[in-house]
Amino acid sequence: MSKIKIQNFGPIKEGFNQNNGWMEIKKVTVLIGSQGSGKSTVAKLISTISWIEKALMRGEISEKTAEEKGWFRNQCAYQNIKSYFHRNTSIYYKGDGIDFSYVGGLVNIEYRIQNNYYLPKIMYVPAERNFISAVRNVRDLKGLPSTLYTFADEFFDGLKASKESLILPINDTSLIYDPISEIPMLVGKGFKLELSEAASGFQSLVPIYIVTKYLSTLINNRADKHKSQLSLRISENLRRDAESIIKNPNISEELKKIYLENMTSRYYYSALLNIVEEPEQNLYPSSQRKVLNMLLEFNNLQKDNVLVMTTHSPYIINYLTLATKAGELLASMKNMTSSDRADLNKIVPAMAAISGNELAIYELDEDKGAINLLETFDGLPSDDNWLNEELGTANDLFSDLIAFEQKISR
Repeated sequence: MSKIKIQNFGPIKEGFNQNNGWMEIKKVTVLIGSQGSGKSTVAKLISTISWIEKALMRGEISEKTAEEKGWFRNQCAYQNIKSYFHRNTSIYYKGDGIDFSYVGGLVNIEYRIQNNYYLPKIMYVPAERNFISAVRNVRDLKGLPSTLYTFADEFFDGLKASKESLILPINDTSLIYDPISEIPMLVGKGFKLELSEAASGFQSLVPIYIVTKYLSTLINNRADKHKSQLSLRISENLRRDAESIIKNPNISEELKKIYLENMTSRYYYSALLNIVEEPEQNLYPSSQRKVLNMLLEFNNLQKDNVLVMTTHSPYIINYLTLATKAGELLASMKNMTSSDRADLNKIVPAMAAISGNELAIYELDEDKGAINLLETFDGLPSDDNWLNEELGTANDLFSDLIAFEQKISR
């Protein structure tokens, strides 16, 4: 499990108020807070440093390069957070492969357990994803966020890999992609239209679904297309390292097999780090639940998969509570019958169930630049969170209006 510690970076000032500042990046990690509180800032740092860790472990960059003055700032430009650095910015990260720190403008890298590092495919799903549903040739446009170009590439790779219609998780609708016209089509009850003409909810959902399904399935089937696209340098590193193991007379054949498996895991994707901004975007509450369950199901395909989400939706938190409760029931009922499981699936799909120990929800305070861990009650996320408080505020304001009406009618 990776950890990150952030202070004085963009809107983050105090940072996390527990565990000596260390935020655990759990299998399902959720960031909530108002606009400008730093949700995306944290998500983008996780993405950036995880990529640096991956690049170091694969030999794409050297430790010396990563520690060059200004290099880390330049990497943050990809996520548009290069200007977030302050004089007293400090960032620490503990991953499976490296320990990373940025203090006083300097980066320090220390390698950890290199033989047991499992390479993640890192996917950042930006809030601007609707754009690629509405515009056919995103790469021809200039000035868009860099993450959107990368995401668009994976989106169209996923569409091309679709050999048949895909059933979307909402509204009994399917997606069909014509490789000749290169136009994705939505097909439902009594309609067929281009994705670019569809409702905004579909334009938000389809890219998340296609990319998550595409990458999760490839990794789960151990058939990741990127295996055949290693750079010459990485291929040479892999060949050299393999030869050093195979030719070593002091290593038994059994140990050689183990060492080779551990070594190749540093080059081939074996997990998905899926970072999704606002999965609820433009979606009705029941559709939010279905999209969340879809993301959780794909996240559960591999033990080392990680799902990080930013959200403004109280429904997402409530539906995570359902998924956590379902996980608790599955763990406690070892002899659950097929009929019981079918009844549970009508409420929460068993594949979307999660353990309370695998979930962390962080609340960000824009006033103090602080981060707090949402409390749990019997392992379930607390209802006492800022998103639910806003729902209560609306009720309070309505009561104030009634009182005002009574006052002026006297």
